[in-house]
Amino acid sequence: FAFSADFPEGGISPDAVFFNDKQVKHNAKVAMGTYKLTVERRGYKTCTATIVINDPENDGRYRLNILLEAKERVIIFKITDSTNNNEIMPDQVAISPLTEIREHQVKTITNRAFIKPGIFKFVTLKKGYKTISKDITIPADEGPFELEEKMEPAL
Repeated sequence: FAFSADFPEGGISPDAVFFNDKQVKHNAKVAMGTYKLTVERRGYKTCTATIVINDPENDGRYRLNILLEAKERVIIFKITDSTNNNEIMPDQVAISPLTEIREHQVKTITNRAFIKPGIFKFVTLKKGYKTISKDITIPADEGPFELEEKMEPAL
């Protein structure tokens, strides 16, 4: 089996692979035929497909290439004043994917927005505070992602 993901790009290992609802190990020997395939990995959508296993090269190998899609994650703002640690709500948080920084790719998000995992430029604005601009990686996972920042008052 060969499994890859939309983020991070490249090969990953699934948590579990099932043929007709029976878990199978990597490189398991499976008889030719039609199977219901289910692939599970934490932070990714479960992949289910009907596959036909055959051996066109007559070498005893079946090549299975599956792309797993990362689930969206909730972004929770944990933004505080750097002088007193009081929680503050930013006026604006803008994000842009770092792989394609273009003006039309920039979008404003709100607290508890859903975001697909990736690498982003985050810009956090609040009147009376210095702007924060930094690169942040949101990994694939099940739980919320906390955007923790300390904003410094503007002078």
